[in-house]
This record gives sequence, C-alpha cells and structure tokens, in this order.
Amino acid sequence: MSIKLKFTILILVFIIILVSILTYLSIYRQQSLLLESTDKRIKVIMMNTSDTIKEGIISADDLLISTTIRKIKERNEDIIHTFLVDKRGNLLFHSDSQIMNKVLGMGIKEDFSKSPEMQKAVLSSDFLKQIHQNEALYSYPVTGNNVKMATLFINFSLNRIMQNINQTRTRLITISFVILLIFMAITYVFTSILLRPIKLLTKGAQIIGTGNLDYTIPVKQKDELGNLAFTFNRMSYELKISRQKAIDKELFERDLKIASEIQKFLIPEKIPQIKNILLNAIYKPARFVGGDYYDVVEIGPNKYGVIIVDVSGKGSGAAIIMAVITFIFHSEAPRTFDTSKLMFELNNKLFERIPLGNFATGLYMIYDAEKEIMQYTNAGHSNLILFNKASGKIFELSKASSFPLGISKDTDYTRAAFKFEKGDVILLQTDGIYEAKNVNQQEFSNERVKSTLMKHSSANNPDKLNELIMNEINQFVGAAHQHDDMTLITIKKV
Repeated sequence: MSIKLKFTILILVFIIILVSILTYLSIYRQQSLLLESTDKRIKVIMMNTSDTIKEGIISADDLLISTTIRKIKERNEDIIHTFLVDKRGNLLFHSDSQIMNKVLGMGIKEDFSKSPEMQKAVLSSDFLKQIHQNEALYSYPVTGNNVKMATLFINFSLNRIMQNINQTRTRLITISFVILLIFMAITYVFTSILLRPIKLLTKGAQIIGTGNLDYTIPVKQKDELGNLAFTFNRMSYELKISRQKAIDKELFERDLKIASEIQKFLIPEKIPQIKNILLNAIYKPARFVGGDYYDVVEIGPNKYGVIIVDVSGKGSGAAIIMAVITFIFHSEAPRTFDTSKLMFELNNKLFERIPLGNFATGLYMIYDAEKEIMQYTNAGHSNLILFNKASGKIFELSKASSFPLGISKDTDYTRAAFKFEKGDVILLQTDGIYEAKNVNQQEFSNERVKSTLMKHSSANNPDKLNELIMNEINQFVGAAHQHDDMTLITIKKV
C-alpha cells in the first residue's frame, strides 16, 4: 500500500469519525431539545389545568372537569388521550367517551390500576413522564390543601417529534456525505501535491540505485526536499567520479571515500585572483572526512570574503555540519559587506539546523581591494595572526571576538578593521595546527606558529610559506598520529 493511499485513508477515517460524532451529537441535541420543550409545554398545560380540575372536584362539577379534559386534547393534535383518575386509581373522566364507557362497563381497576405505569403515576406526587415506544404518558397530581385529590394524565404522541428528528437526521447525513466528498477531493489533491516531490526522489533514488548516475532528480522546491534532491544529484555526480577508485575497497572504506570526495568538492579548488594579493590554503582532515572549512569568494566589486571554520568533533558528523555551513555561507555572503552581519546570519541559521551541543568556531574577513582595508569578525576562533612588514613584528588581533557559532540564537558579533599594507602577511589557522602533538603528547603551540611565521616571513609567496610551516610541524610531530583536522591559510600583500 502506497504512502499516498495510507495517508488518504488515515485522513478520511478521521473525517468520517469526526463527521459521524458531530452528526450524532447534533441529532441527539435536537432530540433532547424537542423532548425537553415538549415536557415543559405539557407541564405548563397540566399545571394550569389542575387548578380548574381541583375546583371541579371541590364543587363536584363533573361538567367542568370533563369539558376541561376534552379541551386539553382538542387544543393539541399530538395529544392522544387525556384522563383523570382518583388517588386509588379509579378512572374519573376520559377525553374519549367510548373508552370511558367501555372502561366503566369492564371495571376500572382491571383496566387502569393494575398497569405498572398507572400505579407508579398514582403513587407519585410529582410531574412524571413515562415513554413507551412512540408515546409518552405524562402525569401530574391534582392537590388541595397539600393533599393529593387525583392524578391528571396526558397520553402524548411522539410521532411528529420523531418525524422531525428523522428529517434532521436525513439532512445531516446528506450534508455530511457532501462534506465527506469535498474532503475526499481535497485530501486527494493535497496528498498528490505533498507526495509528488517524494515520488520523484524515490524514483530518482531507484534509478541511481540501478547504476544510472547520469540521471538528475527534477525537484525544484527551495526547501528541505529541494536540498535533498540537490544532495542526491551531487552525490550521483561524485559517485560517478569516484566509483572506479572505490571498486576494490571494502564497503565501509568506499562509503567514507565517497563522503571525502563530496567534501573536497565543497573546499574551493580555485581561488579568485585578487589584485596585489597572494593567497594559499592547506586543508588536511584527520580522517577521510573532517569538520574544517575555508573559502574565498568574490562578494562584490573589489570585495572578497575569506572564511575559516572549525566544527566541533571530527568525522562524518562534523563533515555534515561543515556542509551545512558551506551552503549557508554561499547564500548569505553576497548579501552584505559587513562581517558582523554575516556572522549573525550564519549563527542563527546554523543554530536552527544542527543538534543541541554542536557548534563551530569561525573567523570571517572582507578585503576591500580598492581601499586596501581588511575587515574581520571572530566567532570564538583562533586569533588572526598578522606579520607587519613596517614594524617587523607579529601581532595577534583579538578584537571583534565573540561566542562560537550555533550555541545560541541572535548573538551579537562585532567587527574590526586594519590597513593591509605591502609586505604584510596574515595567517589563519584551526586548532589542529597549533595543537598538533608529538609522541610525547607535547603541542606544537601557537608560539611556535608565530616564531615560524617570523622566521619565514620573507618567503616570496604564501605557497612556500605554508610549505615551510607544515614542514616545521611535521618535523615536530614525527611519527605521532594526526588527531585533529588541520587548515592553514596565509595571505600576503605584494
């Protein structure tokens, strides 16, 4: 059974139950109101009539009593009979003279007092109602000086009330059926629209699963399903490239390598050419996939954004969060030339998309090539290291620092800026660089990073400078296993 059919049946069952309950309650409510209204009307009639009958009994005026009883029946076509019995159950008067004569001829007690309904009514001192099939027998005591003198009975037909209830039931059932048909149509259309992208994804997954990696899933929604389709399409593309490399590998290693290839696609292969700027970056994950991320993008005329991010944790979990950050960054970076605003948006969107307890540190810079100004914002990341050619000194820029990304929403970030002059060198790194450990568990340290930069600051280009720094790290680490992702970016103004 398809999801569409299950979903449709589930909604229809719910609607049928809901409509049935509402219909039943409506019918029950109307029936209760009609019966209650009838009870009140009969009670008022009997109360008013009992006073007249009492006067007739006291004055022994049989004509007054019989006339009063007959008038009750004549005024309401739903009243079948009206009669009066004494406190011993003997029939005194009846609205139907034939019945009156017949009963008098056969014996009162045999016809009336032995009836359970009659006995109950004769003994009662209250207004009483007893229903048998489609008739209601009402009784009301006629009292004088707090002494029961007789009991007045009205035999009332419920046929018309039941007819009204049946008509209402028919109308409600018809309306309910129409509503059900409307909801069936709405449900069918709604489920068709809702499940169409899922069908396309399922079809695409099946086609890709058969080995047709040239197939593209045609889902264009700009939502989670659209992102999933994009991921499927990207995955099929990378699988096509990586399949030959993974053919002799174990299944686990093959899956990790595919993920690694996907992540490498997110790391920029080509860096934009920036006037009078040389830039080089090294990325080395600790495992097949990592949680470090950097990028360089042109965000406007003569304006370039440079970002470096370190996701907490390692492996596939960190890699997934890194991919999320990539998508958010590429979406938001061209929208603002303010580093603090970019970090604000990146933090909020990341907070909404990652599990509680996960976070990332990051540093974002915008270089204005026309004004030669470097603007930056730090979100809990390692400080920007600057070699100033004019003074020959190394500086750690700790301004514009704030909380890491993804911890809390609406965090305010600040920005700072400095003049990026000829011969100056900027070094950005993740903690895998300065926390690289040797076999004795000693860390390379940030001080060694700065001293290495100072020693090799005269290198002609960042490529060579990064190579020299990594050589120093490798010599220090020796045979020790790499325990964390390593990302190193150097930028030189020429």
